[in-house]
Amino acid sequence: MKKILQNKIKAVPIQIWILSAIVILGIFLRTYRFHDWLEMKSDQTRDAMLVHEVMIGNSSWPLLGPTVDGTGRGIAVENLFHLGPIYYWFEIISAKIFGDYPDKLAYPDLLFSILSIPLFYLFFKKYFSENLSLALTGLYSISFFSIQYSRFAWNPNSIPFFILLFFLALYEFIIHKEKIKWSWAVLLGIALGVGIQLHIITFLIFPIITACVLVFSTKNNWNVWKKWALVLLVFMAVNTGQIISEIKTNFSNSKILLNYFSRSNLGDNQKSGFLFNFGKNIDCHIEANAHMLTSLGQEECSFYFINLLTNEKSGSFSKNMKDPIFRLALLSSFVFSFFGYWVLAYNCKKEKDKSKKYFLLLLALYMGMVFLFIMLSLKENLNFRYFNNGFFVPFMLVGFFVDYFFKKFTRFIWLLAMFLLFFSIGIFNVISISSATKELTETYKTGYNADFLVQIEPVAEYLIAHSNGKKDMYINGDFSIVHISFPLEYFLKRQNINLLRISKEEAIFSGASPFFYMSNKAPKDIDYEKIGKIYIFKLN
Repeated sequence: MKKILQNKIKAVPIQIWILSAIVILGIFLRTYRFHDWLEMKSDQTRDAMLVHEVMIGNSSWPLLGPTVDGTGRGIAVENLFHLGPIYYWFEIISAKIFGDYPDKLAYPDLLFSILSIPLFYLFFKKYFSENLSLALTGLYSISFFSIQYSRFAWNPNSIPFFILLFFLALYEFIIHKEKIKWSWAVLLGIALGVGIQLHIITFLIFPIITACVLVFSTKNNWNVWKKWALVLLVFMAVNTGQIISEIKTNFSNSKILLNYFSRSNLGDNQKSGFLFNFGKNIDCHIEANAHMLTSLGQEECSFYFINLLTNEKSGSFSKNMKDPIFRLALLSSFVFSFFGYWVLAYNCKKEKDKSKKYFLLLLALYMGMVFLFIMLSLKENLNFRYFNNGFFVPFMLVGFFVDYFFKKFTRFIWLLAMFLLFFSIGIFNVISISSATKELTETYKTGYNADFLVQIEPVAEYLIAHSNGKKDMYINGDFSIVHISFPLEYFLKRQNINLLRISKEEAIFSGASPFFYMSNKAPKDIDYEKIGKIYIFKLN
């Protein structure tokens, strides 16, 4: 028996063992101190409160999900466009299984992030070799950008998994057509149905691309219509909540979205001109590709390349341009993206293998749609999290680099270049992971980053312990700290304490008690409690 088991183990391909090690590493990086280092801001607080109300029986399961920014500026939340409720349903199911607490609500995002690692490998293996796919999967597994968005609850965080599942299922429809397995039809219906409920970009793009593939797969061959009918049925089942809501409200949610698109001022940036916005969009994609791959730089678009072409340059930009390392990084990111996109276009035209050619064309179609919809919503402070819909693109460009140079250089030079490329990308991410870990381990984060349970929970426990048995508590603080009051409000409400935000002057003149003030600096001549990097003192 032992010998049989040993033979079976030896029969397992080395690639499976390597992939297993990569997945285990990815699991460790995504789960280590998951509870303590869970990020909890206003969006997470809002969702946690909604789930809690459902769990205690005060509310029914929601029929609509998170709102979409920009679809109703300055108006009530109920008049904004809502995505579907599937994300809230994931959280509620997780709360019922594991418990009603913020870290438990993030388990679905964590699970889908982990599952996206082997799916990433299967996706890239459709075009690249097994070994290259493994190497790229290894980079994705330690990508600080991806790890960061797997460690808290937020509706776009599960997008990578469902994008990969969506692509793989569509690809099967393109390649096999009427011979497509029924299981892929079910998976496509799930990926499409869930995907459109996670983000406004996937809401717009997924149906368009699905329609294109449907036309292609049924052209001159209607035998596949039964599989597409199953896709539709599964899609509708996954979107039951949204469908019921629309019927009950006379399609009010859809009308909000249609009204938004019908307005002449679709984008806040349209006055800038098409060519200028087109250039800014290219700029952001170049910066996003570099950031998602290496985690270098800040987390929002700085429009560096546009600044190079304009006369007005900020002081910080001029200062950065004097740094040779900054200039090298800027040049490298430019060359990387443009060369990668050129190879993609070249391969789309020259690829002779039909299955690979269809894969590239599907990829190019999706990337083009993402580019278009991001340009329509372009704004000055565009965070790279909006590019999560194309998280796989920079890794794909790395793959193109490897393939291209393999054909052009000797084996020794190619191996040396690939080692330096993969090592540098990997080390940049390791440095970012190490830096974030050190900061969270040695001290609690401060300012706008004081939104982790390791900081929030002790503050909440202190406030609850000093509530003096009263049902109302008053709080304020420095601008850099006061935003923590949103998650604090959630924790205190679970103890039937109302947390109210008022100024010190209001507290003094109204006699509000108990009143606590929070600061990231120690107050003088006043007794205070220091929790992490937050100083709390009680106003008598």
